[in-house]
Amino acid sequence: MSQVLTANDIRETKIRPFGIQQLPAILAICGAILMLFLRLEIGAKFISDGALMMLALACYIFAALFQLTNLYAPSEMARRIGLWSATLGVFFNLSSWLVRWVAMYEHEIALMRQSGNMETPWMFRYIPFANLYDLSLAFAFGAGIFTLLLANRKNFQFLSAFTLPLAALILTLARFIGGEFIELPPVLDSYWRPIHVGVASLSYGVALVCFAVAVIYLLKDKVKPEAMAIWAGLFTLSVIATISNFSVFTGFVYRAGLFVPNSPKPFSAPFRLEIPFVGVTLGVAGILLLGVIISFLLYLYKNSEAAKRAGHILLKLSLLAQIVAIAFLVSGIKSNTDVYQRLQKQLAEKPNLVVAAGREIASKQGLSAQEFAAITPTQFEQAGRQFLQANGEKMFLSLNANPVELAGLITALAGTFFVILFAFRTEKLRERLPSLEALDGLMYKTASLAFAGLAMLLITGAIWANESWGRPWGFDSKETGALIAWLTYAGFLHTRISRGWTGRSFTANSINRNTVSQQTGAQTQSNLPFLSQQSQNASAIEHAAKSGMQPAVAETLDKAKNEPNNFEAQIAAGDMYLRIQNFDKAIEFYQKANQIKPDDYQTIVKIGNTYFDSGQFEQAEKWYLEALEKKSADVNVRTDLGITFVEREMPDLDRAIKEFQTSLQTNPKHEPTLYNLGVAYYKKGNIEKSKETLNQLEIVNEQSELGKRLRQIIGLK
Repeated sequence: MSQVLTANDIRETKIRPFGIQQLPAILAICGAILMLFLRLEIGAKFISDGALMMLALACYIFAALFQLTNLYAPSEMARRIGLWSATLGVFFNLSSWLVRWVAMYEHEIALMRQSGNMETPWMFRYIPFANLYDLSLAFAFGAGIFTLLLANRKNFQFLSAFTLPLAALILTLARFIGGEFIELPPVLDSYWRPIHVGVASLSYGVALVCFAVAVIYLLKDKVKPEAMAIWAGLFTLSVIATISNFSVFTGFVYRAGLFVPNSPKPFSAPFRLEIPFVGVTLGVAGILLLGVIISFLLYLYKNSEAAKRAGHILLKLSLLAQIVAIAFLVSGIKSNTDVYQRLQKQLAEKPNLVVAAGREIASKQGLSAQEFAAITPTQFEQAGRQFLQANGEKMFLSLNANPVELAGLITALAGTFFVILFAFRTEKLRERLPSLEALDGLMYKTASLAFAGLAMLLITGAIWANESWGRPWGFDSKETGALIAWLTYAGFLHTRISRGWTGRSFTANSINRNTVSQQTGAQTQSNLPFLSQQSQNASAIEHAAKSGMQPAVAETLDKAKNEPNNFEAQIAAGDMYLRIQNFDKAIEFYQKANQIKPDDYQTIVKIGNTYFDSGQFEQAEKWYLEALEKKSADVNVRTDLGITFVEREMPDLDRAIKEFQTSLQTNPKHEPTLYNLGVAYYKKGNIEKSKETLNQLEIVNEQSELGKRLRQIIGLK
């Protein structure tokens, strides 16, 4: 059910000072600053930044679990525990970063004193933005604090159930990367560094929250979990396919990276050691996911319930396989015994791996393309064996050797888990989420903040790079990635601001709704695109009936239940449930009415409309076709039929256009059909046809609101 504010809640919200509204965030930040002063007072004996980071990780997971519990089984206690656990997570997260700042400063001072240097460098030189570990701490904090700032509104506290697991994944990555201190090159010592990297961390944190809101919007907007499973499966397949130098699918083996001891930090060896059972288990997970994708495609395209059931079984098995694979990987690396002997045996069976190692060594020597191409395979092999002879007995396994691969596998596992979670009691979960308008507004605001932050990131990064390297832009991976992210948000905001796009770009034909509702008194939805009504409490009718507060409601329900053969009673009950958007119940009563009068045209249309509004477009198609068999000239129903081919997960724009054109053959001046045809042409990329349709619409009605909206979508003034 949606969050509903009472009059008391509204009054309290109006009078609460800002400090009270944001008390969790304020307490987290002030507490972290207090921890900083305690670290300065107590010294190195104080709790380490690594321990604080692990506490933050535990609190984030704990908070997410309680907020998920509150979504499925509403409980004020679970909500409060989730909120304050998130507050503790942000507190420990920021404390870890601040304590690390002091530790890095003391570490550098100690090195300087050992070398006889008595200078005291400025403190911002050692702000923790030196490596991926530091950035991960700051990135997770950005996501956590922004989630906490939004939590001052109760109906947005659910966000932590989705954003904090992502923050926990980032901290998990930091754990595997390792928190060793590194020496900062003097060329990078600039006051622009903390400004640039601080902006980056907070901006990406906001972007993470925006991503979570977008996923939740799709779920609320009736996107099927099966469609999400397809995309999650494709992501997981790409992770499995690319790790370990593509060896999982080519040879069903997984080889982990090796470290060579070095001071102050070990370095990666060019060899990888096979970990037993991991490759086979990941391969099985990949095959299962391929089955998931095929099954759900059959379900979405062919409406096969058997394929749907098979897909969910395969999805759960793939989750189990991924868990087992990660367990084998971690235990295999932790065993860390007989590394050199196992590597020698592996190389004896596959000597080409020595050549590959030699090629990797040569690639790091700064050779030109011509020089590298001149090296023979024999020379590559010699380089590999020389490295093996010099360092073979010193090499060791470590989780820190493959942090990105392990984080990728854990992220894929989390994605699979969330898809399975979304498929469990989906409608109840959707009812508990805020309205589409609230989510869309939040998505727009977070995207705007992320866009502004990324713009500052690019500007400050260019200034810092120009100061350090003498050039503002070098097209390295970090710069290019930030630019792509910024352009993506720019495109999203442009389409919203200049063309008014929000949510889905098609809308149901309200004339169809009005024709039916005028006969029954049911509420209708607006025909303007991008508008949707706020979901109400789906149990309101039952509650009212039980409490006796609305005798008319109780009477209507009792009549429908006590008189199952009363056609009008079933229709009235269905209309009542439709008003509060409890689509399943509405369909149940409408179908009972259809069983009583199978040939009643308006009932058939009602069922199609309700399936449409619930996002079940394949089912809506079935009922609309049945209605058109009785009245083929009904342009309103045929227009809605066309829209079903656009709004489904796998759109069929050609079929939609065909239905719209058929509708216009009956009534060439039907404005909703002309509007939707124009949008269909636009989505297909046929701008000229879209403009022609707009011209026809404006000839029919020069002042048409739909014409103005279509003109805005196409981008014409």
